[in-house]
Amino acid sequence: MSLKYTYSSPKLHDKEIQTLQTLFEAYAWVEDAYPLVRKGEDAEGNGFPLVYANDGSDTSYKVLPDSEISCFCFFELEGEVTRFEESMGKYSYPLSVTFWLQLDKVYPAKAYDYTSELIVAVMNTLDDQGCTDISYTTDPDDIFEGFSELQEKTTQHFMRNYSAFKIYFTKEGTQCN
Repeated sequence: MSLKYTYSSPKLHDKEIQTLQTLFEAYAWVEDAYPLVRKGEDAEGNGFPLVYANDGSDTSYKVLPDSEISCFCFFELEGEVTRFEESMGKYSYPLSVTFWLQLDKVYPAKAYDYTSELIVAVMNTLDDQGCTDISYTTDPDDIFEGFSELQEKTTQHFMRNYSAFKIYFTKEGTQCN
């Protein structure tokens, strides 16, 4: 089941993320495209990505690898949002998008690790959307930094046919777009 958490009238970074979320959701290989996640923590102190249902309730969901899902992605705010002094209402958002996938479910006919092909597709989309400072990592410790629950599952969820990558980028936007 594909879940979509959207705003009816997003502002600031949520607007920029929702635009990208919609583009990534259109990829045939992405099953779930989540918006901005927060760092949740359970009673044992395990950290995990947490997405708000954005439906007026107080409901949030863990975003975790699942053998039933072929691919999902989520966004994080990676630092301080800055406002351009010379242009009132214009901001710079340091963001990242993380993808986790099962290679054998995304493109079953490909019998090799094609993660780099997917990274290029995402980076091209970001570039087409005017994003700058684009870089990526495939190191599981970097991808899920701060999410201890996911880092503990690294062995289980990052051996082939599983894969993951995180792309860092900066997106400019206005206060009221």
